Amino acid sequence: NHSKNSQFKDLYSQAKERLKLWGILDKQLKAWEKKGEIPREIVIYSNVTGIVEKKNAVVGKYFNEGSSFFDLVDLSKVWVELDVYEHDAGLIQNGQSVIMEFNSYPGEVWEGQVDFISPVLDELSRTLKVRTTLTNDKGKLKPGMASNAVVEIKLEGMPLVIPRSAVIDTGKRKIVWLKTGEIRYQAVEVQTGFESSGHVEIKSGLKEGEEVVIQGNFLLDAQAELFGGYDGEDDAR
Repeated sequence: NHSKNSQFKDLYSQAKERLKLWGILDKQLKAWEKKGEIPREIVIYSNVTGIVEKKNAVVGKYFNEGSSFFDLVDLSKVWVELDVYEHDAGLIQNGQSVIMEFNSYPGEVWEGQVDFISPVLDELSRTLKVRTTLTNDKGKLKPGMASNAVVEIKLEGMPLVIPRSAVIDTGKRKIVWLKTGEIRYQAVEVQTGFESSGHVEIKSGLKEGEEVVIQGNFLLDAQAELFGGYDGEDDAR
């Protein structure tokens, strides 16, 4: 009967598709077809290779739809999440080189690239999550390990920078004491940019070649306050 034969084929096709959705492989289906029966116990293969991090499957346990039998972790490649302070967040771009040293392996260096930047800033820590991916063929890197990382930044042009110690931040403005004579100094208001390795970028307020006070500037500031403060134009001796 053509009609019954067609219904059987549809039912057979639907059964095969359902088994595939359960995780049964084509090679298993072909083996069952060849043998002419489905075994009472079947093997379900994971679609990923990895290490069993958590085993939920035990004899007699009932699983709902979507429940996990085993949690597998592929550690051949690992993600490293970096916390970038808010004031440096604008410097980070995908593709930048990252140099890392893990606390567990002092003296060893890993190299990677920024491959993901979180679109959201962490409001509690005021940091930006940045990610890089490392090859871990030897399995040395374990989830949870801590590391220190340096991101290589390439700035356009040659920005003017001075030692961070030269800048006095009053809260309302940032002041640098500029040497104007043998023993004469002038308080200058500056606008600063990014900071790195003890130096700070100067956006405005100073010119290349000018000498600034990097030690004793707080003493000058205290003397200026003692004699009535400064407005950016007064000299101090």
